[in-house]
Amino acid sequence: MIKILIINSTLEQSGITNVIYNLCKYLNREIFEVHILTLSAESSNTRWNEFIQLKVNLHTLNLNRFEGLFMLKKKLRKAVAIINPDVIQTMSYRGSYYSFRFLEKYKKAVTLQGNIYDNYTDEYGKLIGGFFAFNEWRAFNKANLQILCSNSLKKFYSQNRDLKVIQNGADGAYFYVPLLLEKKTLRINLKLPASKNIFITVGSLNKRKDPLTIIKAFINSNRTSDSILIIVGEGPLMKTCVKNVQHSPQVIFTGNVKIVPDYYKAADVFISASYSEGLPNTVLEAGLCGIKCFLSDIPQHREIFDTTSDQATFFEKGKVEQLITLFNSFQVQSYPQSIKLNAKMMADQYGESYAALIQPKVIR
Repeated sequence: MIKILIINSTLEQSGITNVIYNLCKYLNREIFEVHILTLSAESSNTRWNEFIQLKVNLHTLNLNRFEGLFMLKKKLRKAVAIINPDVIQTMSYRGSYYSFRFLEKYKKAVTLQGNIYDNYTDEYGKLIGGFFAFNEWRAFNKANLQILCSNSLKKFYSQNRDLKVIQNGADGAYFYVPLLLEKKTLRINLKLPASKNIFITVGSLNKRKDPLTIIKAFINSNRTSDSILIIVGEGPLMKTCVKNVQHSPQVIFTGNVKIVPDYYKAADVFISASYSEGLPNTVLEAGLCGIKCFLSDIPQHREIFDTTSDQATFFEKGKVEQLITLFNSFQVQSYPQSIKLNAKMMADQYGESYAALIQPKVIR
């Protein structure tokens, strides 16, 4: 058995946690023994119990931020020594950087899930964000296995070297094209209007995701009489988003929810206005559910859909008028699954990479 240890801050609901969940669910347990070590206490929005159901070996340091300043190094080394993994897998700043700093003797796989400089500077500013990006990049460069989640990121990062790409994938067991009866039933269960067009956006409400462009376009389109816009998620722009809605009853904020698949399958159109992504889980999920997608024109969005598919329509980043045009011209249509990426495919590729790193002759 090859022992894999995934280190992450928490198992709080997020895009990276979704990737970790899919990886754990579909890794071959006849070959891999999977452990997860979290660094901090879980929030109310955690998926911890869902990982228990996967029969993953869960461990936590359960440190608050203050304790982490003084106790993390010692506790991390002790916990990892007890687990004694063959490979440590990380996908975010704290796991990657602390593994790089304090777990020198172990083989490490680091996955970059986006343009780290853009992500951190947008959230923390150029000085602090640049510091975080520099540290995560150092950890990535020192890893035994360097992975990017999309071909678009490979073009951005590779320069003079060949980096491995393992594309993210959504779980087809939860995300699929619903029958008409199921869609109607879901709308009833979610207390959504049966006869209106439903537009939906899912994700953190932050500058990089640009939810304000979506809200402004919808409010100023001609669809407010026959449609609703559902905004799933929370974030630093929540108050600004609510203010821009102008008390319109046609815009619904759900906050964070655990039944995201139901909202996709009840909807007609998914919208993402992101300025930067890795390979976005939300778009993968919506695409598998067979709904129309209005997407900002970035390489990571185009990578997901086959060039012959008309399931996705693209608009220029930040261009409210272009998105208004898409809202106004929309006609309801269901699309067959045109996305080939899925969670099992992703996990199989990770498994092959781990096996090759530990036992080069096991999988070729």
